[in-house]
Amino acid sequence: MPSASPTFPAVPAAWPFVFNGDATVGGTPVPAGLQIVGRIDEYRSASVTTQEGKYSALPVGPLDSKFFDLPIEFELTRLSDGKTVTAAETMVFRALPQPSVFQFNLTFPGFE
Repeated sequence: MPSASPTFPAVPAAWPFVFNGDATVGGTPVPAGLQIVGRIDEYRSASVTTQEGKYSALPVGPLDSKFFDLPIEFELTRLSDGKTVTAAETMVFRALPQPSVFQFNLTFPGFE
């Protein structure tokens, strides 16, 4: 009887980017309790909940190389009414040799 070969999980197409930073909405620090996600085309990251004026540990790491060299956009959602605004800042998603953490401040327009 042949011995079984070990199987290993597939290596991700790219290591995740993890974002932390200050965030403002409409010129003032973001309130606690809003949601931020990273978006690259149809990919959406897990969301993180804002703290007063900050966000932390936002993981952006699609598992498909088709997202390389495309901009990451950041969306802020107010859960009470579902309204969403997009930050002025973007970053290009690239293949990096290891997971990377970025201090990245975000500026969102006010909710209408």
